[in-house]
Amino acid sequence: MRKISVLLAVLIMLVGCGTQKDGTQAVTQTVIDLNTPVTRGQAIKMLALSRCSIDGINTLPREIAPMDSDISNWCDKYINAAVHEGLISGTQENTILQNDMLTLEQANFILKKAGGGRNLVLRYSEEDRKKPISLDVWLQAFDAIDDNCTQREIVLLADKTLCPELSDGYVLSSEGLLGAEGIEIRPEYFLKPVQALMRDSDILALKEITDGPAVIKNAVVEEVCDNGITANIAGCHMFFPCDANALGLAAGTTAELKLDGGIIAEAIR
Repeated sequence: MRKISVLLAVLIMLVGCGTQKDGTQAVTQTVIDLNTPVTRGQAIKMLALSRCSIDGINTLPREIAPMDSDISNWCDKYINAAVHEGLISGTQENTILQNDMLTLEQANFILKKAGGGRNLVLRYSEEDRKKPISLDVWLQAFDAIDDNCTQREIVLLADKTLCPELSDGYVLSSEGLLGAEGIEIRPEYFLKPVQALMRDSDILALKEITDGPAVIKNAVVEEVCDNGITANIAGCHMFFPCDANALGLAAGTTAELKLDGGIIAEAIR
């Protein structure tokens, strides 16, 4: 894995608490809006990974030729896998329209194809059939057709906007590099425990910011300075503000780090 350096002190300023008029810090709660619409591209990625591993998707012969996709498009391999598995087909114009919102009618069609004989039906009125389906409703429907994805708690550390060395479609996390193609990751999601729907090392959806500390396991302390430490996390070099002496952190030690507002509050060796 490539070595990546990220200065988290900058990130803390970006996502930290706001200052009130009296000078005190206002603690704001971060939530993931599950009412946001789902794009066709995100739904296609989820469908593909519900049936195939990412290795299988990457090695699958390309069998599609929709007019709005080519091999340089991040979604192309997922479109190919979903079509190969019989989960989707193009629109009447032979296009996928991956950036359009997935409608209730389209989601219902997918459920019928992917249901494996089960009678999975979304209930909606005729006048609502063209309305976009929300992430909340789509996740509930997806759960009924998926057997391979799992929910895990992760800590997001940086994306390409914070660390230019990262490749497009990847995010640095407490579990190393994770695939995040088609996933919106906002600055306020970083350095917090997040419940994510995963398939192996790929994120399908972010579901909830949870309470409690952000935990990073197996962090190897590389350098100690007056205002923090540099730790190696899955081959990536991260700087964390802390009082290293009070925490008993020394170079060469391996620890489980618990973060509070991006600062190491506790270290368990």
